[in-house]
Amino acid sequence: MNNDDQSLRAVIADFKAGGWVVIILGAMGAFVKLVITNEKYQAFVWGRKIFAGACVGVLTYCALYYVDILPIYKGILYSISGAVSSELFDIVRSRLIKGETK
Repeated sequence: MNNDDQSLRAVIADFKAGGWVVIILGAMGAFVKLVITNEKYQAFVWGRKIFAGACVGVLTYCALYYVDILPIYKGILYSISGAVSSELFDIVRSRLIKGETK
């Protein structure tokens, strides 16, 4: 077993122990952004954008796992990443659609 595999196991173990909270932080960041912008979306679009925030929150957790900063700043980064996740997913989606039509 190499060190990369052990590192991944450590990240997964810590995520199970309490890192799952980043799902809530990312989703709440996306939710708050939707409430603040006051745009009219269908419930499905709200769910999709909040789910995107949760996914990006988890990706941010994995990216920042070994970064040595205070936990409060990590929590802020999780929420911010969740708030901008819908735009990120929309950009990727539009580029994929453009690539399919060419």
